[in-house]
Amino acid sequence: MQARRSVLLADGTIAHGARPRMEEEFLLEALRWMMKSRFYDQKVIALQRQGLFGVYSPGIGQEACIIGSAMAVDPVRDWMVPQYRELMATVHHGLPLEVITAQYLGKIGPARIPEGVKVLPTQVSIAAQLPQATGLAWGLRLRRQDSVVITYIGDGGSSEGDFHEGLNLAGVTRAPIVFFLSNNQWAISTSRK
Repeated sequence: MQARRSVLLADGTIAHGARPRMEEEFLLEALRWMMKSRFYDQKVIALQRQGLFGVYSPGIGQEACIIGSAMAVDPVRDWMVPQYRELMATVHHGLPLEVITAQYLGKIGPARIPEGVKVLPTQVSIAAQLPQATGLAWGLRLRRQDSVVITYIGDGGSSEGDFHEGLNLAGVTRAPIVFFLSNNQWAISTSRK
C-alpha cells in the first residue's frame, strides 16, 4: 500500500518540498462548487420554510470545509461516509443531485446509490456512521486496497460514544480513514458559549 504524503506539518506550515495542488483552475473549480453548495442550501431552505421540502441541515458557512475535503479524495478510489451537512461533498463524489433532491421531496424512486459511486447513505443520528466508516476502512486495509475513507462529524458529535469507538477502532486496526471534524459550534442541548 502506498504511503500518503503530508503537505502540512503539525504546526500548520507547509512541509519542505511539498507542493499543494492549488493551480488557478483548481481554485476556480472549488469556488464553483462552494457557490453551488450555498445556492442549493438557500433554495432548499426557502422551499423548506414553505413546507415543500423535508428536514434538511444546510452547510452554510461550512462550504470551504465540505468542498475542500471532498476535493482532497479521489471519487474513483476513495470512499465517503457523510453525516447530514455534507450533501454537496457527496455530489462532488458522484452521487446525482437530482436523486438526492427527489428523495428529499418525497418522490418515489430508487433510493439505491448508483453503481461505482463510493458513498454510503447519509447518517442523521449523530456520529453513528463513524464505526461503520472505520469498519469500511479496515476492510480496505485487509484487502490491501490503496484507498481511504473520509467521514464527517461536527464538534457536537465528539461527545458521542460512537465517536470514541470509531476512533479507537481506527487506531487499533490502523485503518486508512480521515475523520473530518468541523468545529461548527452546533451541538444539541449545548450552548455555544
